[in-house]
Amino acid sequence: MNDARVVALLNGAGLVIDCILSRGDVANGVDITDVEPRPGIGWRYLAGVFTPPPAFTRDAVQVKADAIARVNMLAGACRAKYLTVVPGQAETYLLKADELRAYDAAVVAGNVVPSDFPILATEAAATGASLADTVELVRTTRAQWLQLAAVVEGMRRGAIVAIEAATTEAAVLAAIPETWP
Repeated sequence: MNDARVVALLNGAGLVIDCILSRGDVANGVDITDVEPRPGIGWRYLAGVFTPPPAFTRDAVQVKADAIARVNMLAGACRAKYLTVVPGQAETYLLKADELRAYDAAVVAGNVVPSDFPILATEAAATGASLADTVELVRTTRAQWLQLAAVVEGMRRGAIVAIEAATTEAAVLAAIPETWP
């Protein structure tokens, strides 16, 4: 026979600070085995009645704004693990992508002139690689980044939508992904 029961542990102010399984009496504990809805941490117990915590302990708009700022910061930190984050680097990546497309068109036309691709040609010369090898490296790196960027952006936008729709502070906080690729 299982005589374990669920007990809410209370602090001196009647706030539920933990819920445990117990087989005996627990100091500052109230049996909640058959209580519906089941109280949890943060609930208040007064005069034999449990009440849930308020939906928000701070202004809901500010809680959501802070959570969205955290999501954006976490997404940025994740991206920074894979990208060079310095002024002008994003623009350089875009220019490389433009040169990559132009290079592919020049190959199809049979008219590859290295000076038409100054960033890629200069990188090739600086690294001792051929223009074709540098183009393939940029192509491969770009494809890998696109896959990662899709995951990060999906996580970021999904979290923001969940935060905006949340009706409790706990739901807002639960919507923040703390683990990123």
